[in-house]
Amino acid sequence: MSLTAFSSSTWGPIEKAVLSALCHDWADKGRILDDLKASDFFLPETQKLYTYIASEIEAGRPTDPATLSATMTDGVTRSLIIDIAGSIPSTPTQIDRHIEKLKELSRLRTITRALEDAKIKLEQGEPSLEIATGLENAMKEVETDSPSACITIAECADKALEGVKAAIERGCLYAGIPSGIAKLDQICGGWQAGQLIGIAARTGEGKTALALQLALHAARFRWNKDTKDWDGQGHPVVLVELEMSAREIGHRAMAHLGGPPMWKMRDGSSMTDFDKANLHASRGSLEGIPFFVDDPPRLRLSELRARARRWRKKIGMELLIVDLLGKVSSDTKEKDRWREVAIVSHGLKALAKELGIPVMAVCQLSRDAVGDGEAGLHHLRESGDLEQDMDVAILLTKREDESRKLKIAKNRNGFLGSLDLAFDGDHQSFKEIQREAK
Repeated sequence: MSLTAFSSSTWGPIEKAVLSALCHDWADKGRILDDLKASDFFLPETQKLYTYIASEIEAGRPTDPATLSATMTDGVTRSLIIDIAGSIPSTPTQIDRHIEKLKELSRLRTITRALEDAKIKLEQGEPSLEIATGLENAMKEVETDSPSACITIAECADKALEGVKAAIERGCLYAGIPSGIAKLDQICGGWQAGQLIGIAARTGEGKTALALQLALHAARFRWNKDTKDWDGQGHPVVLVELEMSAREIGHRAMAHLGGPPMWKMRDGSSMTDFDKANLHASRGSLEGIPFFVDDPPRLRLSELRARARRWRKKIGMELLIVDLLGKVSSDTKEKDRWREVAIVSHGLKALAKELGIPVMAVCQLSRDAVGDGEAGLHHLRESGDLEQDMDVAILLTKREDESRKLKIAKNRNGFLGSLDLAFDGDHQSFKEIQREAK
């Protein structure tokens, strides 16, 4: 079916019937305005008139045909108003049917346009993933536009009870995916479905190392309610790495799991037999764990969404980590950098809710976040929307003694707090340390 199939004979009568209801004394005009948007109309003149009528209704001004004819100067639109004025208004039941039909035709138009665009790109030799992303985004737009039913507060409580019962049955203190750092799990309760978690630090202070450590632990361990212990069947994790190569991530992962120090892997001449044995052992410990790395040179938000949906379906991804949030670009050119970061931040939060998994974003702290490990949410670089979108905000700062302070500066569903970590740069690992009270 091509767009030419959606002729004025198909759309016109339905669109005019809906506009007629808005121009006459139909009781529930708000129902139409809530359910329809201008882009749901196919004809340009009906789009224009609907937009104008909607603005007049919202402003509390009359929208009868006589008033509209007096205020609209465009000849085509005035002819449309005269045509509508002579029609017999539909009943509320008929209007409900008209709205649903108009929405359905609008969704079909979105699908048809996406298919025709895909055909053109195919003929032009565009990459297959680019074509697939366009189609997937169109399908998601159709799904989002489909009718959705709200639920009662009692049903919300039932959903909450399901989570509580699951946590009780697991016999585990943490309801979410564990971090492997005891105090952090006590404060946050593990990474929860639908959360956007931010890990922020200044350059060179260990934010990627921390994200990698959290990812490795999640991929290697899962709570077994039968044995009441952690086993090796971990959670599928995907790390989208926009700063480092897959090779560098491989070095860091092996160093973290008992391999030789990072500098020895870079300088192979310094490797002893003992180091070589540890190297092979650390590589073996990575075999079979559900940890996947994607290291594209650049990535748009729409591409990330499309890939994440495929990972969720194909490998059952349960945790997505994006390093670095600032490297993901929006799909529209924005004049201000803060606006682009805000769009990406909103998109990642929406993605977490859509897929029902935690999404972790590695971010930058501004240069003034210094001073004995102190930092605040206002130090998040480039956009205040990051603070708003994050469910959990973890700020990592370096102390004068080279230890790190991990501060949970925001926790939408829990406590705030902080802990001290020792950082082993050679092995890219953090360990919690206890400081004596002064």
